[in-house]
Amino acid sequence: MAENLAWLCVGLFPICVTLALPIALIAIVGGLAGLAADRRRKGLMWLVSLFVLGVGAYMLLVLVGNRLSPEPSPPTPWPKYHIMDEQLEPFVSAISVVDPTSLGFTPIPADAWVEISPYPNDIYIFVADDLYPAYQYFHQKIDFQRVGDTYKWIGQTEYHREPGPNEKIVIEYRMESGYGYPNARTLVIEYTGEDPRLKKSNLTLEDIRPILAEWEKYRPTPMPSQ
Repeated sequence: MAENLAWLCVGLFPICVTLALPIALIAIVGGLAGLAADRRRKGLMWLVSLFVLGVGAYMLLVLVGNRLSPEPSPPTPWPKYHIMDEQLEPFVSAISVVDPTSLGFTPIPADAWVEISPYPNDIYIFVADDLYPAYQYFHQKIDFQRVGDTYKWIGQTEYHREPGPNEKIVIEYRMESGYGYPNARTLVIEYTGEDPRLKKSNLTLEDIRPILAEWEKYRPTPMPSQ
């Protein structure tokens, strides 16, 4: 409510100024012209006083409204699971039907943490290495489609980041083409960076595996999980 009051003040302020300024200008012109000088001066002082009081009241209402507005609550973090937890059993069953590792994706580590999307119309899970900060070096996004009481694996995206800045490899496979995914049933590998060994089109798993092995060596020693 306080926030609505503040916005109401913001909306009314231009109207008040628009109405008050012409009246004040007329009074000023009348006073300078000497028409009923004493009366005009009193009217001018009265209008100026009202205008100043109105601006002060407006500023006070805005400040009070901002003070009373509740602080936005921080976003609720998604619950974290491990791949063998009971909550993930329907997703694991859907993944096993396709076996993404046969397509070239990294097997989900047993100690990886997994987040389930809270959006009913956009079903996916995030998988990240539990030994490193979230998404720092490796993570996967696995997409599903609801089929009755079960799920169907419809695509997967895997991200690898080099320990240095601005260099990454993305591996992607989609069962169906669609907006943003023009290639159906094709493993697509994209590289961002300046390594001349990967500056070519139609990258393959054989092209990137030596690079990923190098990146693995460069990673700092992780802190053990608590």
